[in-house]
Amino acid sequence: MAVIRNIDINPVASKLTFETTQDIQLTCTVKRNHGGVVFRSWTQKIGSSVVRTFDGFNTDNETVLKIAYSSYQDVGNYTCYVYDRNGIFINSKDIEVTINDKPVISETIKLREQKRHVEILVDFYSVPKPLKVDWMKEGAVVSLSEKYRQSNIVVQITLTLHEVRVQLKGYRAKLTITNVTDDDFGTYVLRIENVKGIATQQILTFDYYSENLERLVYTLMLVITNIFYFY
Repeated sequence: MAVIRNIDINPVASKLTFETTQDIQLTCTVKRNHGGVVFRSWTQKIGSSVVRTFDGFNTDNETVLKIAYSSYQDVGNYTCYVYDRNGIFINSKDIEVTINDKPVISETIKLREQKRHVEILVDFYSVPKPLKVDWMKEGAVVSLSEKYRQSNIVVQITLTLHEVRVQLKGYRAKLTITNVTDDDFGTYVLRIENVKGIATQQILTFDYYSENLERLVYTLMLVITNIFYFY
């Protein structure tokens, strides 16, 4: 039998969006019945990083991938692959999957410090886009002023999806505290809200300055303290 070199594959859609906890079903279908076609494993990728590999439910001209109870960790490009019966690759197709879920705070937390000026930088992921990003101190929202300044920018962040660290588009929240005094000591919490829920994380506790007030002594907290959900 002649080796098949070209086959058209028809994804149900090239881009799909799911809500968190919704089951995912992806399908690739060979447009014409060529015979001798073999579907191999699906892959989930972020950029060039392979997050997971799956076995689909295969028939002669179709492969179906099912994922139950989706979350933000299931985001990415899913690829189905077609081979001939001699194991030679023929073609593949991508389906871009987006998951609407609550915000996720990355492990990446940075502190920049120069004498009495401090910047706290925290990366986070949020699809849909964040509605509110607040910094809180001792249970109250920090009032923005010349002393407390806040910014949020789009950046590439590092996030762990199914135990694989990947780079993807996210956000960086920054709180700048100028002319730090004793009144600024305490615990700061980052609170992020989108339409799917709220994530809060205790970030930093200022303990005290050394006697010459040139070096800030601090405790960095990486534990998520509360996560609330909207239904």
